[in-house]
Amino acid sequence: DCPPTVEAWLKRRESTRAEARDVLWTSRVRQAIQHNKKHRDQPPLLVGLWALLNLADRRGRHQEGVNKLKERFEGPYKISKVFDNGQDITLELPEGDHRHSIFHISKVKRFFLPEELSGVNQSDFV
Repeated sequence: DCPPTVEAWLKRRESTRAEARDVLWTSRVRQAIQHNKKHRDQPPLLVGLWALLNLADRRGRHQEGVNKLKERFEGPYKISKVFDNGQDITLELPEGDHRHSIFHISKVKRFFLPEELSGVNQSDFV
């Protein structure tokens, strides 16, 4: 048996590369299908709406007790500004709260008033 020529080696290498590229593309499509099965777009957060602040970053340091019993969200707070193409928002935090008032949208979720309280003014919650 003779060693393969350079041309044959390059041809085999290119076909292997093309096959790997096709397998990766197929894998990407499958992953996107799986992701999109359960993913749904959130409605945009707009100025004047109310939002709850995720406490995941503060829970361990500022709350005592068992993690699974700790509150997950705090608020509601009024959204006063939306910027960076809707990726960041400014919340109206209460007086004396020394946290930075700008949050990424991944750290907040929209607050919906329960139906039984629909006659109550949302500003009563702050």
